[in-house]
Amino acid sequence: MVVIVRHQYERTLASTNCSNSEDGPDGGLFGYFEEPIDANNCRDLIEGLKDAAQSQGPFDGVVGFSEGGIVAATLLVEDARWPFAGFRCGILFSAAPPLDPDDLRSGIVRCMDPVRDGAVVRVPTAHIYSHEMDVAASKGQACVGGNVKSPLHELWAQAGLNTPEHIHASLARLCDESHVFVHDQGHRVPGSRSREALRGALRAIDRTIQSAQA
Repeated sequence: MVVIVRHQYERTLASTNCSNSEDGPDGGLFGYFEEPIDANNCRDLIEGLKDAAQSQGPFDGVVGFSEGGIVAATLLVEDARWPFAGFRCGILFSAAPPLDPDDLRSGIVRCMDPVRDGAVVRVPTAHIYSHEMDVAASKGQACVGGNVKSPLHELWAQAGLNTPEHIHASLARLCDESHVFVHDQGHRVPGSRSREALRGALRAIDRTIQSAQA
């Protein structure tokens, strides 16, 4: 899941009522990574989100979980190279390195590498993830960093990213300013299961937003 957001953030540890909609707040679906992975599919996904950001913005940042975090990071790279939204920050949960958007336009799907590419995201980012394998992965659900193959698993293997720790840490190294929080809750967004993990995630998000506002 990837969400483009305006800054209206309130930190709370109290219970709140949330929508059960699987399609997100606006019911919009722009696409997803298909298998086998295809440059045209990935490019269309990114271009659709760019169009949405430009037509519905301005937005302050982008939030992504799992493969949505990869999409969010790819948008941040694109915005740094070819500004289209002026994003000020990114919040990335259980995410992996972005795809190179310039390569996608050339028909190449490549996972970005901090050794080769250096820092390519220029705004503050929060990286919230776990080194633990999620129980969901053992039940056959595909996830980033788990022990089940994502459509992007071959790209990670080519880059030598073979564990959740390597995958998530490589993304943080691709960013100029990374605020990292590592929890023990597996492949999920910290919530009511662990107040300690939730507090840690909120601290990383707070620091990221404060830095973006500086």
